Amino acid sequence: MISFESTGQIADPLVMMHTTKDPIQLFWHQPLYRLKVAKSGRHPYFTAFPVRRYGHCIFTEAELVTGLITLILKVKGEELLSGLELLAKAGDKQDLIISVIKESN
Repeated sequence: MISFESTGQIADPLVMMHTTKDPIQLFWHQPLYRLKVAKSGRHPYFTAFPVRRYGHCIFTEAELVTGLITLILKVKGEELLSGLELLAKAGDKQDLIISVIKESN
């Protein structure tokens, strides 16, 4: 049996999104990993977004965009707003991205 044990010693920025009522991957993994990152001294590189919802990786477009923007800002060394503040500003606007489907003739 192969076992994997994370160390929390991240070298690059990491944004972790997790649904709090995930039936597959239990939510306690996110706070546990946050502690490992803090112990390793790499906490400035780590941002966690708990998403209060049932389901496995069920995210709205606004939540995904918020996570991506947060990651881009962390990579650039900027943090204008926390991801949660960005998400709060999005409010009920769930459709920030319009999908484009190419129709076949």
